[in-house]
Amino acid sequence: MFGGAVALALCTALANSQTQSALSQVLTPEELQQIFDSTDAINSLSPNDKLAVQSEFLHGFNLQMYILLAFAGALLPTSLLVWKRVQIRIG
Repeated sequence: MFGGAVALALCTALANSQTQSALSQVLTPEELQQIFDSTDAINSLSPNDKLAVQSEFLHGFNLQMYILLAFAGALLPTSLLVWKRVQIRIG
């Protein structure tokens, strides 16, 4: 459970950082702030800017999935190392 929380925090931080960095080249700081406050602000953008924002959010989502996949791949062998042949029973 703790590993999942760390992975989720890492995913969110990296995806937000990448998305903000990429969109800062396309949007004004005010537009960027509005989008991160509420995604409804995407509807007020021009079609080209809207497409750029959607594309960057898609890239951020893909990055999150790759990070979570890596964590899942690392945690599976780790959990097998904890496995005991004779399980501890309480009671």
